[in-house]
Order: sequence, then C-alpha cells, then structure tokens
Amino acid sequence: MTRTLFVTGTDTGIGKTHACVALLSALAAAGYRAVGMKPVAAGIDPGAHANADVDALARAGNVVAPVADRNPYAFADAIAPHVAAARERRAIDLDQFGADAVRLYEMFMGPLESMKPWSTRGVEGITRFLDRVWRLMVGEDGALSAAVVDRLPTAEQQRLLHYTIKKITDDIEALRFNTAISHMMVFTNEMTKLEQRSRALLEPFLLLLSPFAPHVTEELWERLGKAPCAGQQPWPAYDPALVVSDRLTIPIQVNGKLRAKVETEAGVSREQVEAKARTEIAEWLEGKVVKKVIYVEKKLINFVV
Repeated sequence: MTRTLFVTGTDTGIGKTHACVALLSALAAAGYRAVGMKPVAAGIDPGAHANADVDALARAGNVVAPVADRNPYAFADAIAPHVAAARERRAIDLDQFGADAVRLYEMFMGPLESMKPWSTRGVEGITRFLDRVWRLMVGEDGALSAAVVDRLPTAEQQRLLHYTIKKITDDIEALRFNTAISHMMVFTNEMTKLEQRSRALLEPFLLLLSPFAPHVTEELWERLGKAPCAGQQPWPAYDPALVVSDRLTIPIQVNGKLRAKVETEAGVSREQVEAKARTEIAEWLEGKVVKKVIYVEKKLINFVV
C-alpha cells in the first residue's frame, strides 16, 4: 500500500529544500509514493487537504543562519536574510563535505517542523559519523576490511540489529528523521567495538542508511560484492520476537526519591528484585527501618523508611 505525504515549507528558500530534496528518499523508504510541496505564504492551508488523497501532513521549519551570522539590528521576525545566509553557508559546506554529509545533517538538525540554525560544526560531526561507517567495512588500503566476516551474528547482536530496524522504521514513519539517525549512530558505535563484523549485520544496516546517505551506501554495497544497487533492495524487516528485551532496568527509590537502578532478567520474581535492590542501596538503608516495600512489577521498587 502506497501513501501520499503533503509537506509544506515557506517562501523563504531553504526550508522547502530541507523539507523535500533532503527527505525524498527517506519518505520513499517509508512507503510514500509522492511528496507534495507547497509554500505556506502563498495561502496554502494544509488542513484543506485533509480529505484529499493525502495520508499525512507535515510542515517543514526554516533553516536559518547561525546566531553569530545574523544581523543584530534586524527585526526578530525578519527571517528572510537569515535563511539566505544559511543557504550560502550550506553551499560552502556542500562543496567541502559532500552531498551525503549535508543531506544527513539536514535530517539530523532537529524535528522536521522546527526552525533550525545551520552549523558547520554539525556537518563536521555528521562527516565523522560517515567516516566511522566507512571504517566498519573498509580498511586503510581501500579494500574490504578483514573484520568483515560471513559468520552468523550472536543472539545479542541479532537483537541489536532487529531493534535498530524497528526503531528506524518507526521513526521514518513518524517523520522523526533526527532520531532515526541517532539509532544509526548507536548501532555504528556497537559495531565499531567488534573485532569481527558479520555481513548479516552490515548489509541490512546499509539498507537502513541508504535513503539518508545514498552515495556512501552504494560505495560500501559494491565493496561488499552486492548487486544490484542498495537503493533497489527491499526495506529490511525485523522479527518482533527479537525486539522484546529480556532484560529490565528497574528504578530503586527510597521514600520516593531515586537512589539507584538494578538490571535484571524479565522473568525475575519480586523477591529477587528486592534482594538485588537492597544490595544496590545498602548505604541508604543503613541504620534505618524499612516500614514498607512498594513494588510495581517491572516498573519500580520503593523502600519506605
């Protein structure tokens, strides 16, 4: 089933670019067949399209110049010069860091609907992230890294992959592109820790990255010996059984105040939780009489002293 998204921007330039050009592929991955872009200032009311062949509505905020580049004598609501300055800075960064970095940064800046200041440092940070992704699979000699192996991932690694697929899929569906990228960063950090990285982990991850950074993704897809291009592959699916965590983090309170947290397995009993909790907060219970222990299953435990 395909869906249509109607995105509104503003008449002042880069907001529409941020809304449409940088997000087209990510929206396509979510199953949208079209992205409509209309200027708000031209009198377009997104609400008027609610009964049309449109399944979702979104309004993109402007991307404006960094605070240091703004005219302090301009009116607070005169954003057009700030947008123009951001457009100039974006063009410079595009030449320096490349399309993938700028595209990814535009989606990482913040919520789609918010006004966001451009930051070259932010583009640099995204570039470092893409460099880490590259090093996951490519050695210093430019060939496929020896760390990339064909063996099956561990159960824990599979849970991480399927959790990442679910979160990124859900975030794209809800137009939360910035948090989708955050999950990619977490996954990359975990893969970096591994001395050996299974293809069964790296290949689905590249498909998740593809709508956001298509150029570097295709380069890596080719180095993995895959064909045809990553952009033509089906979107990865996750196993619901693998996204249910078998571990719990239970807050420990003393008189309603958080004092510690305890990690435990999902099927643990109340008695086991209480025993572990007493060990964790022994210093807070020392010399005190526990009058009551309130346990909300799998949520929290509170010692009243």
